[in-house]
Amino acid sequence: MSQSVLLFFDLLGAKARWHAGGRIAAQKAFQALESIVVRAIQQSGDDAPVGGFIETDSAALVFPSLTNAVPFAQRLFVDTFVAPKSYGDERLWIRGVIVPYRGNLTFRRRVRQSMLPASIQITRLEDSVLDAVAAEKAGFRGMRLLVGGGKGTGRAMRDKTADQLRAGKRLPNPFLRLRTPQYPTRLVRRRFYDFFWMSSNDSDRLRLLDQAMASRLRWASGSAEEFVQAAATQVVFNHWKAYAASLGHDH
Repeated sequence: MSQSVLLFFDLLGAKARWHAGGRIAAQKAFQALESIVVRAIQQSGDDAPVGGFIETDSAALVFPSLTNAVPFAQRLFVDTFVAPKSYGDERLWIRGVIVPYRGNLTFRRRVRQSMLPASIQITRLEDSVLDAVAAEKAGFRGMRLLVGGGKGTGRAMRDKTADQLRAGKRLPNPFLRLRTPQYPTRLVRRRFYDFFWMSSNDSDRLRLLDQAMASRLRWASGSAEEFVQAAATQVVFNHWKAYAASLGHDH
């Protein structure tokens, strides 16, 4: 029986939006993220999540297995990345993790504190959600998707997912542990790997992604914080290209 997994992702640069444009700028980004996630769910078909939540600058979605979660996440990341066509368009940078899910789809529970008025609410997140948040906040940069944390995300499931993504075509294994930048120690211990969401057999998609990466680097030059994310993402692109080329693939 497959192990359910949780895809958790966060909007990068939310604090800078609050600083630069206040509520209006932050809310615009939150609404853009919500629209992208809603559209991805509507178009997901067999890879649809079985539960989850979307709130302000993050989302958590549960899938029956890694083989469902990864194709969904890849489409979400690619669509988000290529969406802006000019400098003035909303540019979202997201970072995510996929971890085992052992909850019951409640995600948070209300806690009654007898010493407080009933009008004051206390809520606590499920342990699996907290595990995902802890991994995503561990300290890695860029628009990356890491997979790990235990049963359901191990080598057997990664290999099965990779075979499904290949669909009989030539494509290197899209799960890899990068040498640089280094992973936070606790993610190494929990056997997290990068998923190269930019991997593809489609030459047109590869060109589109390369163009989007070049444009995002150029557009980000006016913001130190955004440029850090763009540069870190470029590193992952370069890793993927070098890895694919070493195995005799174009990308």
